[in-house]
Amino acid sequence: MYKLFVVETIIREYESSDKDACLIAFKSNVPLYFTVQEISEFERFLENFNAQLINGEYFEKTYYYVIENRDQVIGCGGFGFNEKTNVATLACGLVNKDFS
Repeated sequence: MYKLFVVETIIREYESSDKDACLIAFKSNVPLYFTVQEISEFERFLENFNAQLINGEYFEKTYYYVIENRDQVIGCGGFGFNEKTNVATLACGLVNKDFS
């Protein structure tokens, strides 16, 4: 007998309304992967990620996404891309520890 497998996880672009859920996911990884001091840095990143300085470079565009499972944000991450130097850099990728 075969069971029908339904994918209930999607990846979509980050929206400002995702901020609290992303912060919850981030905090779930404190102190194992992040420090308490990094919470405010991550919050500032979410508020301003398209004007971020990443690894010493201002990137023209940062692409940031959330992972949703059954309509719940369980993770987030993205990358910045500098067209002048043709360099991409990963940006704040994480998954809520309850889902890793």
